[in-house]
Amino acid sequence: MVMPQDIVVEKKDRVLIITLNRPEVLNAFRMTMAAELKQALQQADGDDDVGCVVLTGAGRGFCSGADVRGFFDNLRQATEGPNAAGSIEGLPRFVLDVKKPLIAAINGPAVGVGCTMILPCDIRIASDRARLGYIFSRMGLVPEFGSSFLLSRIVGLGKALELCLTARMIDAQEALAIGLVNKVVPHEDLMDETMAMATALANGPTRTLSLVKKVLHQGLVVDIDQAGRNEEEAFTWCLRSPEHMEGVRAFLEKREARFW
Repeated sequence: MVMPQDIVVEKKDRVLIITLNRPEVLNAFRMTMAAELKQALQQADGDDDVGCVVLTGAGRGFCSGADVRGFFDNLRQATEGPNAAGSIEGLPRFVLDVKKPLIAAINGPAVGVGCTMILPCDIRIASDRARLGYIFSRMGLVPEFGSSFLLSRIVGLGKALELCLTARMIDAQEALAIGLVNKVVPHEDLMDETMAMATALANGPTRTLSLVKKVLHQGLVVDIDQAGRNEEEAFTWCLRSPEHMEGVRAFLEKREARFW
């Protein structure tokens, strides 16, 4: 297997940590990174020894956005057809569909695609040094990575429009106030806090958590009747699962459930 160039993958117990690893350019995003990220997530989903995935950045930043040095190549290739080198078509859906819980640990600036790639993650924890911005309009671009679907569902349409039209940067506390991130912690505590949550999730009922993600994602695009049917199907599976039996036994025996 070819070793990744743009990311580092490390497993700690049942948690897989994916680190964007181009610190010299604040982890600027390019197509090599996209391909390696997809491969790492695919491997995590297929590994029964992985119960949770953490996505973070090396050095001072999470991701400074697209690698601007590649823009001119993308412009040239965009005239040659829809399969331009700059396309990330399919990647947002892939990230959203990862079965394992996925936590973004935002350790610094998250700009452009660095700010849209956190949206399909299930939980977003930010360092108090993080700054976030949907600055696409400054480059004559529209937001991508599924943000036109996800951003307004997370922060509301009015706030999504404001962030994207003004292209202004916001700090971690404002991101918390509008619901863009779930938690803000002191910078030096970011990975400890993230790993504590990730470890708890990783040792939980992995298949059940996957179904939780599935029904909530389905609920974004179906009506109430279909949502009820989706929930009933998932609930029926859960009632027959070893995870449910262990949960019930643990409750009756007044102990912590042991799923692994």
